[in-house]
Amino acid sequence: MPDERRVLTLPMTAAYFRLILRRFGTTAARRAALLAGTGSRDAAASTAGDGEIAVRVQLRQLANLQRFAGPGWGLEMGAALDGATHGPAGAGIVTAASLGAALATLARYATVRTPFIDLQPHSGRQRYVLRVLEQCDLGTVRTPLLEMVLLSTQWVVESALGRRMVEATFSMPAPRPAHWRRYAEYFHAPVEFAGRDASVSLPADWLHLPCPLADPVAHRSARARLEAMRQRLMGDFVDVRIEALLAAGGDAGAVLGDIAAQLRLSPRTLVRRLQRRDTSYRRLLDGHRRRRAVELLLQPELSVAEIAERLGYGDATNFARACRRWFAMSPRAYRSRRAPLHSASP
Repeated sequence: MPDERRVLTLPMTAAYFRLILRRFGTTAARRAALLAGTGSRDAAASTAGDGEIAVRVQLRQLANLQRFAGPGWGLEMGAALDGATHGPAGAGIVTAASLGAALATLARYATVRTPFIDLQPHSGRQRYVLRVLEQCDLGTVRTPLLEMVLLSTQWVVESALGRRMVEATFSMPAPRPAHWRRYAEYFHAPVEFAGRDASVSLPADWLHLPCPLADPVAHRSARARLEAMRQRLMGDFVDVRIEALLAAGGDAGAVLGDIAAQLRLSPRTLVRRLQRRDTSYRRLLDGHRRRRAVELLLQPELSVAEIAERLGYGDATNFARACRRWFAMSPRAYRSRRAPLHSASP
């Protein structure tokens, strides 16, 4: 997960902030409750136009809403979000040539509208899976936020499919919420509650379906605006971008030159920008491998030697040395200590 403090300071659209205020602030008391601690006055929050707020402001408003809204408000909000509410991202999605292009647009530019989540696609021979990666601790509003993201994805798919996506499968991180029976009212495909991340899986052959509102000129225009917004959002947060690339790649990570090429930077420029962020590529790669080691060591079917190889270590001795630096114990000791805790967790 990227540095939470930096993510919370990133700018995002104020459109969702105003939409929630309008939908749930039906009395003066409720409006005041929604604005508490956000630093926004009632008049300013109602101002027309897009505008921007910090991620922490949006999350604070949602935490305020969680205190008095009934269970399932995330489902209601998710069902209310359509292309118009997503601004240029919605325009880029609906004007794409195919469902695959629409999902690619959604995955690339999700952080432009909501920097607290990122989307990681994986296309296999039979299934296409889109995972929701949480970029910071979502706290008490984790479940409703993930519900809204998945329902927005449902809208994207069904806008091209032209019917309900009954062949798809949704996944929500366990445990299931108290209002889980209401999911059938909003989700048009089965929802499982055993996933590590929120995700949606659908038949891979759907990616070739044409979008009914495809418009190449409008799509290029929307993507150009989104790309400019994305580059501005990322700014000098090059370390956040590298962490996202590493998370989307393999267990071993990648060499500096390959990452620099993906960022369209020279390795020397990338090193300088990381120095300005008071970090290095070696440190980011080490953090990535540590996070992957934690997950892989909890998979009993993998031997320590196999894990070392997957993480890019020349031999198990180098991996063991890294584990002692990370966990102050050997990989086998870490596995034996964490395995009972992992098996007992929901």
